[in-house]
Amino acid sequence: MRITGAIIVSAGLLTALSAAAQMPRAFRLLSVSNSGVTSLSPAGTLTWSNESAIGRFQVEQNFNLVTGQWFSFISGTATAAQHSLKLWDANAPTGMVYIPAGDYVRGDSYGADIRSLPVNTTWVSAVYMDRLEVTKQQWDEVRQWGSINGFTDLAVGWGGCKRMPQTNETGVITNYLPVEVGPDHPVVMITWYDMTKWCNARSLQAGLTPPYFTDTNLMTLYQTGQVDLATDMVNWQCTGYRLPTEAEWEKAARGGLIQQHYPWPSMGFVLSAVIDGTMANYFDSHDAFEQGTTPSGYYNGAQVVTNDLGDLVPVNDMANQYGLYDVAGNVSESCWDWYSFTTYQWQVHNNDLRDPKGPPLFNPAVPGRIMRGGDWLIDVLMLRSTARDFTYNVNAKIYLGFRTVRRPAEP
Repeated sequence: MRITGAIIVSAGLLTALSAAAQMPRAFRLLSVSNSGVTSLSPAGTLTWSNESAIGRFQVEQNFNLVTGQWFSFISGTATAAQHSLKLWDANAPTGMVYIPAGDYVRGDSYGADIRSLPVNTTWVSAVYMDRLEVTKQQWDEVRQWGSINGFTDLAVGWGGCKRMPQTNETGVITNYLPVEVGPDHPVVMITWYDMTKWCNARSLQAGLTPPYFTDTNLMTLYQTGQVDLATDMVNWQCTGYRLPTEAEWEKAARGGLIQQHYPWPSMGFVLSAVIDGTMANYFDSHDAFEQGTTPSGYYNGAQVVTNDLGDLVPVNDMANQYGLYDVAGNVSESCWDWYSFTTYQWQVHNNDLRDPKGPPLFNPAVPGRIMRGGDWLIDVLMLRSTARDFTYNVNAKIYLGFRTVRRPAEP
């Protein structure tokens, strides 16, 4: 591709894109179609012209034109001589960021995990996504409303978790006792069933169309009990809150980056060289929350890190390019999809690469749902943006939480 145009955008226009966007950014367009950038609107829409109507493009961004690097932001295929793409939304719902429509390279480019192979290009529609993992405070507010509006069995949940060491009479640690931490931590100790019902309650509370039903005619709202929902029991066109699909989650977590392990520049075969406790919360990270969760969004540039002398160490804001926090570490995040070891192989074989939603029904041998992102109780391997794992729908874990997405009125 050739570079066809660049445009610098002020921080004010990008406030909604990322909490880290308190500085100018530059965007440029790479295209095979001899394109020319014509405008970038305050509403976040980039427009360009193409010499040929159809051709691949890639939008890149740069925080610092003097010392910074250009990184992929979104890519796709132009389908007209005049093409537009919404990059961000200054009017995104409170607490959410806009993930633009387009495709991304999905899967493990390093070939380390067969569950994430083959590498493929998948197209995903635009969504809004929660900037932070859902907190216990958010959970309680919706749960209280739901309890008097038909959602009568939502779990209480915990506000994060911390393991307290238990010692014997000689002072030797013999066990760890998990305890709840606080309302600003991600909610844990809830099941996948609780999460989906809570999404329905949150949607109705906000006056939005809910997504989940107990029948394929979408007539009976899912409010109580444990129902193993199938793909055709979801109103995918609804305006309400729902769990992200696995494809939506990975695209958002990558933040537009290609062939990087984590949601920040992180190439190479030595994982420990591109991650540490100033960036994410994971097992043996030696951060301030080594034995538990951090508050949601803790790694925002204000995290407290000291050296061996007790001096404060400069740290970075770890929001990814789309403005998301904790998509690597803290708590693993539940997704919509049923888990299958061979999901990517099946989807590539069947060309199910546009807004895929995973297997339509569960495998009785593995009746669980996808979880992504890794957590405070697992090592760096599972924090990779490509790492796939699952848990059973009935499991409520001290390391498992979630975040939600919504469908924009306009893509």
